[in-house]
Amino acid sequence: MVESASSTPILVVTPTHERPGRIALLKRCIEAFREIPGLHWIVVEDGAVPAPAVADLLAQSGIPHTLLAHGPTRAWGNAGRDTALRHIRDHALPGIVYLADDDNYYERPLFAELRRVERVGVLPVGLLGPSGIERPILRRGRIVDWSAHWKTRRFPVDMAGFAFNATLLRGFPGPIWTYRTRGGESEFLERLVTSADELEVLCEGCRRCHVWHDLPLGKTPKQALAAYRWRRRKDFIMGRVLRPLLASRRRVSGAR
Repeated sequence: MVESASSTPILVVTPTHERPGRIALLKRCIEAFREIPGLHWIVVEDGAVPAPAVADLLAQSGIPHTLLAHGPTRAWGNAGRDTALRHIRDHALPGIVYLADDDNYYERPLFAELRRVERVGVLPVGLLGPSGIERPILRRGRIVDWSAHWKTRRFPVDMAGFAFNATLLRGFPGPIWTYRTRGGESEFLERLVTSADELEVLCEGCRRCHVWHDLPLGKTPKQALAAYRWRRRKDFIMGRVLRPLLASRRRVSGAR
């Protein structure tokens, strides 16, 4: 490990761009990050220069931070992630790197889990996957499957579903985050590990969820998870029962 678990720095990478609600989302991140010792926040504006409102917000946050800019690209934060990761590598910053989008919700226990990472760790992410919690499925301590969508990928994880030791970035001589469309998590992990057996499973065997994907402002994780599962049930009923019934009625009606 980089240092003892209690003092391991956490390097949080957040791409951001101008859109409605952006400042409110960043304020929610600040509430989560402010009390975490040893956390350094690297925020990358998708623009030619950082937005003054973001710069002022970070300056007032009390959180050790670096504010960078790259773009504009409007390409799902890919260039921003690459800019931040290159900054970590080129300045030899030590710690555990965590990719934290600005619209997620982060609970305090998450950061203690991140400090357990030695090389590459994986963790559950809420409001994703078939059950509402996207995570690996374990058998006798080994990853044997994934409860996730997009399972054609080798490692079907969300951006917030893994963390890694910054020393691993030294093995990338040029661009680091090379993916250019939506996603890229699996492709990046494939450059860090060769097998799921190398992944360190966090959060009590991935049974505890401490990060929630794209949580709406004003909603609690419990409320959002209930709504997510209701939408899943409704879509299932529509797909398996109502749509076939309606199609059958149309066929009968057309045959008359």
